[in-house]
Amino acid sequence: YGYPVRRHIRKIQKSKARAKFGFNQYAPLLLVMGGSQGAVSLNEWARSHFTSLAESGIHLCCLTGLNKGNAGVLEHTNSKGNLIRAHFIPFCDDMSELLSASDLVVARSGAGSIAEVSRCQLPSILVPLPNSADNHQCANAVYHERRGCCVIVPQKEMDRLEREVKYLIDNESLLDSMRTNLKRLDLDDSLELIVEDLELLFREGDPTRSFQLKAKEAM
Repeated sequence: YGYPVRRHIRKIQKSKARAKFGFNQYAPLLLVMGGSQGAVSLNEWARSHFTSLAESGIHLCCLTGLNKGNAGVLEHTNSKGNLIRAHFIPFCDDMSELLSASDLVVARSGAGSIAEVSRCQLPSILVPLPNSADNHQCANAVYHERRGCCVIVPQKEMDRLEREVKYLIDNESLLDSMRTNLKRLDLDDSLELIVEDLELLFREGDPTRSFQLKAKEAM
């Protein structure tokens, strides 16, 4: 059925989203986020690799999570004379705009994060949280990758993360393919489907039958 997403989470026009945050309108923008709680390892990776990313013309926004790093803006003028910025922000209540402004996201693979990037059709590089309960983040990421929506980089292999970012963010045909797959994957009416199934369950009093009916409808 997909994952219920807040109704205001929607893909919006990139130029409007970037204008809201003051991001460069034309340069590649990488978003790094660790889910609602943030991820120290991803925050540290963003800070330590900003200069190298800037040399490739890549702007950066890192959603650090509360109390997971210093907020502020870093700047670097690369060898081509272009001023590149990295924005570090602890919290954002305008996720539609932030996701829509970005070209690529490096993120954990919790269900909520995946649902939001899917709704906003944002290609991703997923770094599953090690030792998550029942290894569910790895399972989420594998499901997403098999449908052509992301690339997985295990945390123990983060030494190749920069290479993956630079390759993917410059590969517009691959990004377009991922966006198409994300649009296909996203179930805009997932909440309605879940509510309908619950109503059917209570009406008929047979959970097995209700789920079987829904499974047939989805085939």
